[in-house]
Amino acid sequence: MKFQYKYLIIANLFLVIFSYYSKNELSDFNEINSKLKTSPKQINLKKVKPFEFSYKGSDYTAYPKAKYEIYGLVVSHNDIESFWDRFHDEKSVDTKDLCIIWGENIKTNDFQKVSYSSGSWTCYFKYGAGVNFKHNQLSNNHLITNKQNVRDIIKTVSIGDQIHIKGYLVDYTNSKNNFKRKTSMTRDDTGATACEVVFVNKIKVISAPNKVWRKTYKVSFYSLIFLILFPLLKLIATEHFKK
Repeated sequence: MKFQYKYLIIANLFLVIFSYYSKNELSDFNEINSKLKTSPKQINLKKVKPFEFSYKGSDYTAYPKAKYEIYGLVVSHNDIESFWDRFHDEKSVDTKDLCIIWGENIKTNDFQKVSYSSGSWTCYFKYGAGVNFKHNQLSNNHLITNKQNVRDIIKTVSIGDQIHIKGYLVDYTNSKNNFKRKTSMTRDDTGATACEVVFVNKIKVISAPNKVWRKTYKVSFYSLIFLILFPLLKLIATEHFKK
């Protein structure tokens, strides 16, 4: 019985590892919706009045700079629930930041040869020689909204998803702590100020090919924790009932 239990743990561990990598796989370029091969639509605005909204006890003012619409493939995002992200918590108006690619970058499978990662506010990428990858067809998007249903959808978005976002590029401020953030207005810039700040009115997941692996990872991870702790829990229960 102990022999079987040992191998049950090992099998579960392999499933955790395999599903962890599978849940973030990027689709073959032939499986990507044709709309993602188009460029973002941006209409710059002039003399548009700012508007106010509130979230979790803080008041914000948004300054619309452009109407914005983008189709893209999510290649990375920050983990706002991780203990090392000290900038985001349940009160953060800035939701999950999505790093996405589009256009020429997904017309071949070269994008699969690129390594992507995200910091608290930044998207990083690197690749070797011979890879055709256009830097101005990748963007890191700070998403804010005043709609709870939109926040709920954003929360579910993960690596490998094909998405559609409509809203505004905005600057915004927090009157409570004098925080200010400006949006990029072009995809050709780089560095700390190159991120798009998008006030999201609508977001749609066009395709989420890794849903099964995400669920498998979650179930197998918690199953592994239970299998590891079960002998200890059983011992504690036995000692308790002896008393």
